[in-house]
Amino acid sequence: MVSAAHVAEPLFASTAQAVEEFARMRRHAFRIMRGGDDAQDLDLDSTCRRLTREVAQTLNVARVGAWFFDSTGQSLRCASLFSNESAGSGAPEQISALQFPTYMRAISSDELVVAVDALTHPQTAELSDAYLRPLGIASMLDAPILRGGGTAGVLCVEHGPERRHWTTAEASFVDAIAAHIGRVMEVIAQKELSEINTRLAAIIETTPDVVFTTDVQGRMVYLNRAGRVLTGFGESESLEGLNALSYVPADLVERRREEIVPHAIKFGSWQGEVALLTRSGERIPAWEYFVAHTGPDGRVHHFSAVMRDLREQKRHEGDIRQREVQLHVLNEELERRVVERTRRIEEINQNLETFAFSVSHDLKGPLRGIDGYSRLLMEEHQASLSSEAKVFVGNIRQAAQGMATLIDDLLNYSRLSRRELACVVVNLRQVLSLVLQESSHDRSDRGVRLIDEVQEHWVIADLDCLKQILRNLIDNAVKFTRDVEQPVVQLSAGLDGGRLVFAVRDNGCGFDMKYHDRIFHIFQRLHAGTAFPGTGVGLAIVGKAVERIGAKVWAESAPGRGATFFLSLQCPIPGEPAVAGHEQSVSP
Repeated sequence: MVSAAHVAEPLFASTAQAVEEFARMRRHAFRIMRGGDDAQDLDLDSTCRRLTREVAQTLNVARVGAWFFDSTGQSLRCASLFSNESAGSGAPEQISALQFPTYMRAISSDELVVAVDALTHPQTAELSDAYLRPLGIASMLDAPILRGGGTAGVLCVEHGPERRHWTTAEASFVDAIAAHIGRVMEVIAQKELSEINTRLAAIIETTPDVVFTTDVQGRMVYLNRAGRVLTGFGESESLEGLNALSYVPADLVERRREEIVPHAIKFGSWQGEVALLTRSGERIPAWEYFVAHTGPDGRVHHFSAVMRDLREQKRHEGDIRQREVQLHVLNEELERRVVERTRRIEEINQNLETFAFSVSHDLKGPLRGIDGYSRLLMEEHQASLSSEAKVFVGNIRQAAQGMATLIDDLLNYSRLSRRELACVVVNLRQVLSLVLQESSHDRSDRGVRLIDEVQEHWVIADLDCLKQILRNLIDNAVKFTRDVEQPVVQLSAGLDGGRLVFAVRDNGCGFDMKYHDRIFHIFQRLHAGTAFPGTGVGLAIVGKAVERIGAKVWAESAPGRGATFFLSLQCPIPGEPAVAGHEQSVSP
């Protein structure tokens, strides 16, 4: 709307001349608006380009621009600009309310801004330095572009370098063109909305889910194709008189009235599992999203719902439950079999251990007899024996003693598996000192140099098992340095996390690491018995003892480069009571 307060007096000789000029400009505006297919083309950019050019040529001004507010309403962006060759350059393409608050308020008031002297006009003066002077603009005629009851932008007519007295006819002309741009924007928005609605309708009609809308009394207003198919309602049947409750099972009607609908009215929507009743009486489980549509008056005008058929899901859930039941039965049967098999294995192992213990005991008597009679034969009849006979008797005694040693080792192995353990906190340094004292004579005879670097450390272990492990590891190191000119056995220990790692290192013959897993198994020997005498049980005892006390043992070696055996033991946690209720010291 043109504001007379902002328009200068018309430069005509008479009122009749002014009226004629006004009518002429209006007719020209209508011709311009009819001159393009703006509403049909639905192209706002091309519409603005055409109209800014037409306005500039009609009014013979320097510049005409179409500016639009951004989504925040705080900034104007130039969408289309027509300028003649005499117009200046360098103006911004966007202005904000923070920079020019007075001007922004003026164009947002739905009134024309008519400034003969824009540099001093109260609504445009703040544009002088940043906008008007760089472009050589002296006068402005800005018409609001209205859309949807608000200002969407402004059609800005600018003239210079001389000032211009705008007539009422010119102001009305610019106002009409700006209103036309607003109408084009409305038509474009309506067309876009119509296209969106068409696409949504197509999606709703083709979705496999049931979609329906009712009025507040539950009368069906819309039912999509999937809903008609699922409920058995004919595709061409009228929805008139059809109530949504017709497809609600009787036991769920009260729930819909008392829970679902009130919840949707209060919170806007409700979702959960329900059931749908077909015309044939079939009850179909479904998941429903129920929505209450509120109008501008704050009252609910319609309800809509999307329902998904859960029959296939329920079948899958049933199959899964059935499989879970079957799996549970199989697991129970498997556990029963495992328990039974474990019991049988334990019984077999117990029998084997008992058998080995008994046989070992029973063999010791005859072996003592063989060794004793062989010794008497050598002592009392040595003079009558030939040299060959003496060798035979010596071999008999050596074999009997070796057999006795093997039986002792088997007994130790058997006892280790059978006896109850008492894991306590013990001083490794004390246990090691006792073991070294017991084996000192053997090391001295072999000329082994011992390097003992173990300090005071407390560990959790069964005392007898720990002594057996240390004794066998040290004896093993001493044995396999037999052929070394300067045999050395080194002992060390250090903390690794919450455990203590004890190491026995020798410079003996070593072994190939591909046989590592065999060395802790009973009767597994990596060297010939003639090269390094032994029963093949010593490291097996170490492996069994380590397993029983919850320790770890492993080795690193290479042929001809010695071997290092590592023993990892649990350390007591500071501040916690000792295992088995006490600490234990060791004495010889």
